[in-house]
Amino acid sequence: GIANAIGAANFSMPAGTASYGDQAMNLSAEVKYDTIPKLEKVPITTSKGQTIYLSDVAKVTYAVSDKTSTSRYMGMENVSVGLKRKQASSPVTLSRQVKPELERLKEKYPDLNIEIEEDAADEIIATLKGVAKTMVEAVLLAMFIIFIFFGDIKGSLIVGSTMPISIMAAIILMQAAGFSLNVVTMAALIIAIGMMTDNAVVVIEMCFRKHQSGLSFRDAAYEGTCVVVNAVIGSTITTLVVYLPLAMMKGLMAQMFKPLAATIIFSLMASLISAIFLIPICFATYKPVEHRDIITNRILKKISKKYRRVLRVALKWKKSVLLASVILLVVTVFLSTFLKTALYPEQDEGIIDISIAFRPNLDIDAMDDTVKQIEAFVAQSGVVKNYNSDVQRSGARATVVAHKIRELDTPTQEIVDEWNLALKDISPICEVKVTTDSTSGMSSSGSEKEYDITANDIDYLKEASSKITKMMEETDGVLYATSSFKDSGARANVQIDPVLASAKGFSSKELAGLVYNNMSGAKATDVTIDNKKYEVRVKYPEGYYDTVGDVENMSFVNSKGVSVPLTEMATITFESAPMSVSRQDGRFVDKIKVTMTSDVKDEVTEILDKKVDEFIEADENLTYQENMEERMEREELTSIGVAILIGIFLVFFVMAVQFESVIVSLLVMMCVPFAGIGSILFMLIMGIKVDMVSSMGVLMLAGIVVNNGIILIDMAMQNQAAGMETTEALVDAGSGRLRPILMTTLTTVIAMVPVALGWAKDAKTMQGMAAVIVGGLTASTILTLVLLPTFYLILDRVRVRSAERRERRKHKLEQKVVEQEIMLREKQRADARVNLVFPMAGAGTRFMGKEYGCPKPLIDIAGEPFFKRAADSLVGHVKYERIIFVVLKEHVEKYEIDKKIRSYYPDAKIVQLPEVLPGAVMTAVEGAKAIHNEYPVIFTDCDLMFTSEDMYEYYRTDDYDAAGTLLTFRSDKDCYSYVETGEWIDAGGNTVEVAEKTAEKEVISDRAITGAYGFINAAMFIRAAEKYMENCPYDEYYMSGIYNQMIQAGLRVRVFDTDTFLSFGTPEELKQAEESLRKQEKEEDKPEDKTEEKKKDKD
Repeated sequence: GIANAIGAANFSMPAGTASYGDQAMNLSAEVKYDTIPKLEKVPITTSKGQTIYLSDVAKVTYAVSDKTSTSRYMGMENVSVGLKRKQASSPVTLSRQVKPELERLKEKYPDLNIEIEEDAADEIIATLKGVAKTMVEAVLLAMFIIFIFFGDIKGSLIVGSTMPISIMAAIILMQAAGFSLNVVTMAALIIAIGMMTDNAVVVIEMCFRKHQSGLSFRDAAYEGTCVVVNAVIGSTITTLVVYLPLAMMKGLMAQMFKPLAATIIFSLMASLISAIFLIPICFATYKPVEHRDIITNRILKKISKKYRRVLRVALKWKKSVLLASVILLVVTVFLSTFLKTALYPEQDEGIIDISIAFRPNLDIDAMDDTVKQIEAFVAQSGVVKNYNSDVQRSGARATVVAHKIRELDTPTQEIVDEWNLALKDISPICEVKVTTDSTSGMSSSGSEKEYDITANDIDYLKEASSKITKMMEETDGVLYATSSFKDSGARANVQIDPVLASAKGFSSKELAGLVYNNMSGAKATDVTIDNKKYEVRVKYPEGYYDTVGDVENMSFVNSKGVSVPLTEMATITFESAPMSVSRQDGRFVDKIKVTMTSDVKDEVTEILDKKVDEFIEADENLTYQENMEERMEREELTSIGVAILIGIFLVFFVMAVQFESVIVSLLVMMCVPFAGIGSILFMLIMGIKVDMVSSMGVLMLAGIVVNNGIILIDMAMQNQAAGMETTEALVDAGSGRLRPILMTTLTTVIAMVPVALGWAKDAKTMQGMAAVIVGGLTASTILTLVLLPTFYLILDRVRVRSAERRERRKHKLEQKVVEQEIMLREKQRADARVNLVFPMAGAGTRFMGKEYGCPKPLIDIAGEPFFKRAADSLVGHVKYERIIFVVLKEHVEKYEIDKKIRSYYPDAKIVQLPEVLPGAVMTAVEGAKAIHNEYPVIFTDCDLMFTSEDMYEYYRTDDYDAAGTLLTFRSDKDCYSYVETGEWIDAGGNTVEVAEKTAEKEVISDRAITGAYGFINAAMFIRAAEKYMENCPYDEYYMSGIYNQMIQAGLRVRVFDTDTFLSFGTPEELKQAEESLRKQEKEEDKPEDKTEEKKKDKD
């Protein structure tokens, strides 16, 4: 063809080497066409052997490639360039480096119009300025509050100085820790500002009180700081420990809250150091004088008097106060059900994203016409500073991104709702969705909700989805609902008949390629013209092959020169294009997206959720699957919930250490639930949802609200220690700490009010957190001043009455207890006959598989651990003086085996060994060393259970006629130790030889030793064991070998048979033993035979 002729004519190839004088030259053969006139002269040989030129059959012109996309900025076609920063750099740094380069390009190319569409650095800088302004305002407000209370400029400046010092120290520490000064960390500084002065207020207020009592400024500074230093340190630590769970967080929360937590921690650490060192130094140096006669103090005195009366009434009617507090908590829990949830707070960065989805395979010009209409709508809206559009033929989609005028007060979401309504029906060939967007990537779904419906059959799912989508669209407030099973468009298919094509002289692949070349053209070669590379493409004139009818009229010339119509070799059919189908866990998934207006989203979502649940419940073939956003919301909020619980526990732990009382710590922790009252009410009033940020406020609140309780209770306890009656101690502590409590609360709350009310526009992300703290701290302060003293009084009265009852019982029972102890000792001496020792410090190598997961003695057998089964073979059958368990220290530390033993045997002695010893004898010796009496001792392995009435009866008396005893059962296996039978057993049941379990595995009789070994006393056992280990030829020492030493010394060894015996020393034996025990339990539970019942009735 023509394309092949052009490609063959334009070439360059090596032709070998040739010498030119002394120089070897590389040869190449080439034909180059570097102008259009030359291309027109490309020779083409016809099928009849004639030579013609390209210009005889074709027109050679410059052209552009087919348009697949288009991009415009403010209605003008453009080329967009996006710059992304490196991980180590910041957007602000990138912006400062790029802008001078753009200016140089404008000077170099004056014809270019270069505009910055969006610069994230501008938003960041503006936000930082706004946050900095809010921070300065917060500092000034906090200092003003301090001045109002003290009435002394020096005292106010001393306290206020802690804020800039703490802020600077925090910034230095942030830099050292690798955190940058951004929106999150600056918002954290705003939140921390009010808390920075808390410690300083408490310290200087006590210094003022000490100075008024007659002390010099120097002594007042020292004494005042000493009085409150413990409370100040404790309250600061309780505030800080709540942030420790943040170190364990991952994902979105870690990115946002680790810098926030670190900033607050650094700030409060600096403020603590300033409070306990800088404040007393400045107080002694500058000698501030508190003005008690200022109007604030006069008002505060009146408040204090009324507060004292209210507190006395509350303390008098404490039960009523307790009931009212319970009712208040119940109401709070009820109100919490009205709170809405979200993954993260909606951000308003003024970015509006318009997504346009067209019918598949639509012509790009038709798509572009619709996008131009939308651009005109955006341009005429008067609310955007710039916009850009992008149309892509691939995927039949387009986007228009607009940026709202920053000074405009209208919320972006309100604009989005208006545009969704206005653009809903702008064109029948597309679907338009308008949402907000964010440069942080945390864009809000705004007024969208996704439902993922699954089924096993795709056709069934399509039909059901169609019904659900229609149901949703009929719901008031829904703009539109779309299914992922939307129409993917139709396509024409050239169905080639291979037999007919072959008969006409074409292969199927060749014919398909010819159709493609006719429609799209064929690349012939590449040429270089004026140092620019061009692709040479051979194609028919525009519009020559355009419609399906044109395709049907195609004909092709075969190798014989015969023209064959396409319709004689293929047929053209129409069919639907394949859909994009999602599957998860083997089931087909349809993602139905619903768009609503944001003002009714919550209400409409509740209605849709109910309708979808009812629809799916009525159809067993369908299931609702949690979508990604819902799953992320659940996981993140659950993670925060866990962090809150851990933080509350850490706060409780710190207070328990400080007060050295769990009860008092629990009492102070009551501040937390009462703080929830204010937080929930404030969130409902402000319409704030429970999200990651507001949940973090709950975590912070848990550490803040207890501070007032700590100060109040600490003062009350000091008053009690000084001899005050409880009620007076509480009233004095409440009125005495009223001013510092109000000051610290007001400085913290007022510093956060601009953020909590949404006035700090550039710190709006942190509004939820500030709202929780402001509402919670306000409510907690009011309720703490009344409820906490009431609860403390109730607790103190209960404690006093309990102590009095205990004292009375103590006097009444003292003599009786003494008599009972004497009787108990006599009874124990009379009854206790045996020491029981259970060596359990072996390696247990046979049970080291993952399926057991614990040391051998703790393995369960039919509901009880090994050691319990073994010990019960003796406990209850013989009286014991001591019961001793020898265990590995590792098992105590890792598995708490000591606690589990004492849960069954509270009086057990636990002997811990640091490592496994070589043989049971050495382990038993360590157990025997804990025995300090002359009673017999029985050593028993932990992997067996037995009964033996003969042995029990022998140890129930004190008439022992043998130095040792052995318990045997019948066996012929070579894995046990044995005693000699026949003539070697005398009439008294004594043995004269014991065969140990060794490598030779000698079986000397049918009486195997069970693993229960008796000795006349511990001292004799230790001597025999040491003698045996000196003479033993083996590396491992077995208990049975000791008896041969005793027999050779002329000592008697008694042998008793078991009545029942079960061994579970190997996994196989364990299975058999479990089956045997369970079978035995079933037989014991089986009802008696009816004939037996009749017989009993007759009797």
